[in-house]
Amino acid sequence: MKTFNADGVDVCIESGTWQIVDDVNLVLPTVLFEMKNGSGVIQYVAEYGEAIGLPGTQLATGHVQAVVVGFQSKESRWLLGLHVAIDVDAKPSWVQLVAWPRAANTRYANEAQESGRILAEYIGCPLKIFGVKKMPTARHTGPLERHIRNDIDAQTVSIRAAKIPYPGEHRDMKLEAGRGDNLVIRVGRRASEAAREAPPYQVAEVDTKKKVVKLVPPTGLLGALFAGARGREIGFNQIRNVELRHVIMYDSNIVKAKDNDDLMTEELTVHHEWRIYLTVPNESVLLAATVHESSSDLNRQRAKVRGQTGKLDYVDNVDYYRRLNEEQEEQERAKVWAERSAYLVAAAIGCRLVETQVGEEIR
Repeated sequence: MKTFNADGVDVCIESGTWQIVDDVNLVLPTVLFEMKNGSGVIQYVAEYGEAIGLPGTQLATGHVQAVVVGFQSKESRWLLGLHVAIDVDAKPSWVQLVAWPRAANTRYANEAQESGRILAEYIGCPLKIFGVKKMPTARHTGPLERHIRNDIDAQTVSIRAAKIPYPGEHRDMKLEAGRGDNLVIRVGRRASEAAREAPPYQVAEVDTKKKVVKLVPPTGLLGALFAGARGREIGFNQIRNVELRHVIMYDSNIVKAKDNDDLMTEELTVHHEWRIYLTVPNESVLLAATVHESSSDLNRQRAKVRGQTGKLDYVDNVDYYRRLNEEQEEQERAKVWAERSAYLVAAAIGCRLVETQVGEEIR
């Protein structure tokens, strides 16, 4: 069991269950909040729900738009909560679940972020992280976990970027020309909801005249709470590189076979994300992320078709080829948008581009 000690409560994670436990009574601890992986329902004690602003004792996960983890600079502490919309037409509200003790940014960063990532996975919603920092490193930048890395120098980036057209719009995200030679990335709500780790800023403008990247936070409570109402500016001289990180994640579920209720089969979903980061001396700032998911259902269909004829016949299996072609095109669009955007941003800043790939074991 994983246990993270927060301010007045413990976050306990074991066997697909995520809990907030009152640590006052160590003999008979009270479970204040509980989420079981894939259950679709969050359960909590009525008094606790009233204190944090949730109705009753249960909440369907469909009301949760995101799990939010952020470092509140004013109070110097990490917070974990939910972005919740009780009614369909209502604006989402911030519901704070856990606060860690006041300390330096890096003191409780790993505990807060791991707690948030697991809760987001169990709920099945995006994770938004504000104020994340990495420990400074003397030589390398990029992901802290094991990864594949390819460094591209600034001159090569500039030459390649000169031949790249603007990628336009992709799933509520857009890279466009700003004033002068400026570049602007705009991230809409739908794009934030699709990624496992959502960008904390809605607008990133590369100002080539002032030599800064201007970051505009979301409007509303989350922006004011974590990012600051005035946003942020990062000078070109602070930026080590632009990182294009390809993250591959696997989700495995055992389900009933479609054509036989007595047969169980494994359904594997491969989740791809292409994330664009600015790397500064002790921090990686996420600008945008594209997403694609593919299911093993197509592979099973391919095996079934081959088993019938020994080869794939285009005429007899038009549906398979149509679905395969659509999926490949969708994945290519997500990849190309991120690649082109990363090159154009790095060229505008005049820095290196680092391509990384991070994989994850089946969970």
